Amino acid sequence: MKFDLYPELTELANDDLLLIWDFSNEALNSVKLSTLKTFFGVVAEEPTGTPLNYISDGDANGTFYFLGTNLGTTQWSNPAGSNLAIAASSTEYGSANLLTDRQNSEFWTNPIANSWVSFHILTGKLNCNYYSLRTRGTNPNYYPRNWILQGSDDGVTWIDLDVQVNNTTLSSPAQWLSLPVTTNDSYSYFRILQNGLDSSNSHYFCLGEIELYGLYEA
Repeated sequence: MKFDLYPELTELANDDLLLIWDFSNEALNSVKLSTLKTFFGVVAEEPTGTPLNYISDGDANGTFYFLGTNLGTTQWSNPAGSNLAIAASSTEYGSANLLTDRQNSEFWTNPIANSWVSFHILTGKLNCNYYSLRTRGTNPNYYPRNWILQGSDDGVTWIDLDVQVNNTTLSSPAQWLSLPVTTNDSYSYFRILQNGLDSSNSHYFCLGEIELYGLYEA
């Protein structure tokens, strides 16, 4: 077999089995890649980066807060427009940059299906393991119910990281909801896509604050 005909075989996981021919016994045996690594003394590389782990809703441990301190070197200020580029599919009220201002802000899109807000980390990548949403500050309606957290390397092709369907947890102004994420990959682009109706059976995408957590890689 020629491996170059099967490009997916050029990168193997630890649990993959390799076939090895035993010339002394003229037998074909299988062995896990992890077993070979142990035999040859190969040490697995530890992830490198800055851990930014979720502690509590609205804490100062998240990625956007970290970017707002210029990677822990200055006092905090809203990172939007400096270390972080924020965009939205549309804007009817407020500004998408308010989603990282640590205030009881209000932002919402036009009532269009599949509205979204995106975040481009300009200084590195994040292996996301948690994220937080906060409802807008004062108005008691139009709460998100259906959305997808997505990651991307280029802002064009998106990978689903967490999918929520009819999640009714958010039910009051300025309320936080934090959820875990499982992924092996790091991304510099993240997007929250509203893929269904909100609590008022409309397509307004109303938010007050967003935060991401995980392993930040400069």
